[in-house]
Order: sequence, then structure tokens, then C-alpha cells
Amino acid sequence: MIAGVLVPLFALGALAWLLPRLAARWLPRSMRGLVMNGAICGAILFAAGVALFAALYGDAAGVVWSEAPAHFAVLSARAALLWGPVLVLSLAGLPRRWGPGAWAEPGAEDRDMRGGD
Repeated sequence: MIAGVLVPLFALGALAWLLPRLAARWLPRSMRGLVMNGAICGAILFAAGVALFAALYGDAAGVVWSEAPAHFAVLSARAALLWGPVLVLSLAGLPRRWGPGAWAEPGAEDRDMRGGD
């Protein structure tokens, strides 16, 4: 029983660490991209949690889904207490990998680096 719950929770935690790093390859290197990354990864992890807990229920998942469809969403939200901080820490580490030009103003590469025009 415990291994049946801990393994999926650790899998969600590992996915919360890995997913933002993979998504960062296609999203812009800016604050807007970082927020988009967090929102997209959070939604994917929430859906993965719902699917994982439904899979844990096995044959009873269909009955639970028809009687109380929000049950799996509540379980996934509770699991977010584990993968949420991992996701935030993974997102917080992404800007370290960005080059120095990632924080520049648009068009800043056209100006002189010493501040002159």
C-alpha cells in the first residue's frame, strides 16, 4: 500500500524537476517564459496526478469517476504539496543557465555595452 502511493508521488516529484528543464528549450528566456513554463508544467503535472491516481484505483476508477469526478482532482491537488515546491525550485534554477544577454532590454544589442549611444 505504502509503496503503491510513494512510488507515484516520487515519480511526480521527479517529473516536476525534469519537466521545466525540458520545456525551457522551447520557451523564451525571459520572465514571461518562466511564468509560462511554470503554468504549463503545473497543468501537465496536475493532469498526470489525476491520471496516476486513477490508475492506482484500477477497476474501481470507473465507479469513482462516475460517482465523484472531483475525487481524483482533490488527490492530485494534495500531491501538489509534494511536487509544487520541487517545481518552484526547478524553475528558480533555470535563469542560472541563461547567458548574459537573456536579461537585456529589447534592442540593447544594438547599443554600445559601455552605456553610450
